[in-house]
Amino acid sequence: MKNDLNSLIENFLEYLEVPASQHSFTHKGLNFLIPDFVDMKDKEGKAAIYPENLDWLKEKLGDKPDQPTLLFSHHPFVRFLNMKDWVDQSHPKIALKTFQETGNIQGVFCGHTHGAGFRKIKGRAGMVPQVTTI
Repeated sequence: MKNDLNSLIENFLEYLEVPASQHSFTHKGLNFLIPDFVDMKDKEGKAAIYPENLDWLKEKLGDKPDQPTLLFSHHPFVRFLNMKDWVDQSHPKIALKTFQETGNIQGVFCGHTHGAGFRKIKGRAGMVPQVTTI
């Protein structure tokens, strides 16, 4: 097993038995979205939103606009610590704007920070909790 980033992602996808690093599914009436915002060009593991990521997110949120949705992202969109996790600081704002305009996001779950936190972000259906876990 290799330890470079591409091999780690391939191993992760194989273990979960999913075809791509961006994934969505519905279970018992709840829509789950797992976007991949990790910037493979960034050596520090920062996130970025490229047009294809944003198109995927908008498509998945638009497919089931009224279905309750949980979103899981490695990088948080709203930070409780002053850390720069995104290649461009406008990128999380682009995602947040999409959450306000499209879909029915009921919760956002993130990691990356090695700490726990709770923030509310504005979604189309109202205020949405963002939970950041260790």
